Amino acid sequence: MAKKILIVDDDTSILEGLKEVFLDEGYHVKTAAKGVDAVALIKSEHFHLIFIDLIMPDMDGIELCKTIKEISPESVSILFTGNLDAELIYKEVEFMDAGGKVYYLYKPLFKDEILNAAKKAIEENNL
Repeated sequence: MAKKILIVDDDTSILEGLKEVFLDEGYHVKTAAKGVDAVALIKSEHFHLIFIDLIMPDMDGIELCKTIKEISPESVSILFTGNLDAELIYKEVEFMDAGGKVYYLYKPLFKDEILNAAKKAIEENNL
């Protein structure tokens, strides 16, 4: 059975690019440009992996990760970000404390690193 992935980012070009990468590998993929849209999708269906951008305008990745753990604790949340600054390490720790996984995915995202993160998360979590 193909794994279901949700990608959450306010950048539509990132959403479409990642969607194509995962579709080409046989995953079932949905996207959300806002945290609130992601929450609605997660409430209506199960996702094995949820790739979440850290910085979004309506709900940041940490808040979204906390919400996911409440409504779908078996889903694995994976952080990615384009924000490389000194505060990032603290945000990563906060994301992990909220139940997410950090595979050090930084924009620009490359096909191999995204696919490797997905495979690693599937293996590590027996999905």
